[in-house]
Amino acid sequence: MSMSVAEILSKYTDPSNPSNLTGVPVDVLMSLINGECSKKVKKSKKDKDPKKPKRPLNACFQWMADGNRDRIKEELKASGKSCKMPDVTREAGRQWKELSEDMKKSYVDSAASALVAYKEAMCEYKPVVTSSSVSDELPKGGELGYSELYENKYLRGYVKGEDGKKMVFSDLDTAIRASFDIEDCGGVTAEKGKKSWRYTLRMGGAEDMKDSRKGEGSWLKLNGGAPAPLQKAVVEESKIEKHVEGAYLSRAGIPEGVDEEEFVEKVENEEDGSDEECEVEEFEHNGKTYVYDEEGNIYDPDGDGDVIGKYVDGVPQW
Repeated sequence: MSMSVAEILSKYTDPSNPSNLTGVPVDVLMSLINGECSKKVKKSKKDKDPKKPKRPLNACFQWMADGNRDRIKEELKASGKSCKMPDVTREAGRQWKELSEDMKKSYVDSAASALVAYKEAMCEYKPVVTSSSVSDELPKGGELGYSELYENKYLRGYVKGEDGKKMVFSDLDTAIRASFDIEDCGGVTAEKGKKSWRYTLRMGGAEDMKDSRKGEGSWLKLNGGAPAPLQKAVVEESKIEKHVEGAYLSRAGIPEGVDEEEFVEKVENEEDGSDEECEVEEFEHNGKTYVYDEEGNIYDPDGDGDVIGKYVDGVPQW
């Protein structure tokens, strides 16, 4: 049975020399060194703004939530197959694709209506500004062929390294110098980390900058870089079909004969979810990989498929 630090000090302190401990058993001493006797401090959860509109489920996940997730799990279990969360989600995605349009319609219509309401609510939503332990001061810039700081702005589209991961640096000067070797890089955006700023290389230019609600800041390469990732689109009989690789972030590449405002509006609108798959995202916590679905439900891939937490605004809550 582990002892608290206070108990150890009380029991083993040498009365003749209070600065010394005597007769401490090895296991107790090791537990003290390893911190096992210390009371674990629970990490504070990130405050969630109760007024922030909740993003609605897409059609597929509405269908899953309508009793189909539990049904599929029981069917897999009955057939002797693995019924862990990824297996259930994978089977749900397969069954959803096989449903007729008539069977999907009620979920698709519901998802579309909910998405419209969500977008309207987000337009009126004003985030609560909270204090941060990260300094709000960023370098002014304006040197080494870069613009001065654009406050509360960010560039869409990360520049990826050879390993496929975004390129992140601990200071602005290092990020800027690295950007000169990358033709596609159009600037640097500073993101807030837990203890410091992270300087990330980004694509695009002034026309691709967006307003930031997270206090981010950006600097532009004066000779510009590659446009932010473009949405692939085709025109068939005056109808614009949206692909899923991403949205147009600049006006470049708009097909000839298409009204610019109409085109931008079309590609920026999200799909109703009728063709979306039921997918999950992975994240790591304390060296272990977990997954979460669109509802934010966290699952252990090696577990039995039960929900073990919520993934809210990029923070797991157990």
